[in-house]
This record gives sequence, C-alpha cells and structure tokens, in this order.
Amino acid sequence: TMDATRDGMWDFNIQTGETFFSPRYYTMLGYEPYECEPSYEMWRRLIVTDEVDHVEEKLKDYISSGIDRFEMTFRMNTKTGEPRWILSRGRVVQKDETGKALRMVGTHMDVTEQKQAEKAIWKLAATDPLTGTNNRRRFMELAENEYRRAIRYELPVTLLMIDIDHFKEV
Repeated sequence: TMDATRDGMWDFNIQTGETFFSPRYYTMLGYEPYECEPSYEMWRRLIVTDEVDHVEEKLKDYISSGIDRFEMTFRMNTKTGEPRWILSRGRVVQKDETGKALRMVGTHMDVTEQKQAEKAIWKLAATDPLTGTNNRRRFMELAENEYRRAIRYELPVTLLMIDIDHFKEV
C-alpha cells in the first residue's frame, strides 16, 4: 500500500473540489489526518503564500491541456510553519463524454533534503570556501550578465577587482 512509501496520496474531484488525502500526506506536513479538512481549499492554504497562484495556474493549465501527466515542485507549510519542498505528481483518471477532466489522482513526496543538497552543491560550485565570496567562475558569470545589461540599456560600467597574492597568509 501507499503507507509503505514516503509518498502521500491524493484523489481530487475537479468538479466539486472534494479531495481525499492519505494519512502519510498529512503526517509529512506535521498534521494528524483529523486536523485538516479534505478539500482543495485546504490544499491551497497549505501552499507557501507566494507560490499559490503559480501552482494553481500550472494545475489548471494541466487539467485543460490534455497532457498525460502533471509534475511540479513547490513549497508547502508544515504545522509548525516550516516550509517543505513537495514534488507533486498526478494524472487525470476520469473524464466526461466530451473529454473534460473530472478526477485526478497523484502523490506528494517531501523532497526538502534533496533541495537542500542541491543548494549546498550550487554554493560549493559558486563560492570560495575560505572567504564565502563568489569564486572566479561565478564572478565572471555575474560580470558577463551585468556587461550585457549595461550594453542593452546603454549604461556606464565600472569594474574594480583586487587580486591579493598569498591571501591565505593574511
């Protein structure tokens, strides 16, 4: 069963908004199943505020597009208010005679640790471990972006770079 996995399951009636969430769906966010109403509105309220419109728009686009599978990563708030990264996957499993989507099912998986690892790897790749400042590669990326912006908007550019030999001794 789904309880054997780390995933939470959901079943969404697109017409009524009625939604079923498995017990694991709730516990990954720190709730007991009885603490949340099983509805689309509850799901929407748990999404981090500045991501709600984007997530909802992508879901509506999926439902109306006829694309086979829905997949999206976004943040949801836990009971303590701590955001967790959730990978949501689903698909329409029931349509009416005209092809209009009626019901969707899917899973939610907590991918917070993966997102944190990605962020740490990116930081290691972009910063100097001694100073915590941007490394040469990241500096060149940023400088190139600023140079392109200056040309596009016809703005003056000033660049100051200091190269300190034997910095580790300092």
